[in-house]
Amino acid sequence: MREPIQHPISQLGFFTEYTSSWLIEVREAAASLEESREKPHVLTDSDVDRIRRVYTEQPGDIDLFEDTAARWRAQGNLTARQRTGLETLDGNLIQLRQLNTSVQELAGYLETRTLDRVLATPDIELGLRTCSWPM
Repeated sequence: MREPIQHPISQLGFFTEYTSSWLIEVREAAASLEESREKPHVLTDSDVDRIRRVYTEQPGDIDLFEDTAARWRAQGNLTARQRTGLETLDGNLIQLRQLNTSVQELAGYLETRTLDRVLATPDIELGLRTCSWPM
C-alpha cells in the first residue's frame, strides 16, 4: 500500500471535486461495460485485461482517500462547511467502491466472452451456439 501524503484539510474542496469527476468517469465506464454484456465479443482480451488492471488498483486509491478523510475528521473542530464537504467525500467514496466492485464483477463475466475467445472457439461449437441462440 502506498504511503499517504498528509494533505491539509484546506484541500478538501479539491478532493471532493476530484472524486465527483472520478465518479462520473466510473459511472460512464460501468454503463459502457454493461452495454457490452449483451455483445461481449466487441471487447478483446487486452481490453478486459486493462479494465481488470485499472479497477483492481483503484480500491487502493480509494483507501488513501478514505484514510485522508478519516484523518481530517479526527482533527475535530471542523466547520459546518468542512463537515458537509467530508460527508460529500464519504458519499463519493462509497459509490466509487460499489461501482468498482460492479465493474470488476462484470469484467470477470466478460473475460470469457471476448472477441479473442470467440475466434479461438472451434467452428462447430460456434455453429451449435448460433443455432441455440433465441431469435
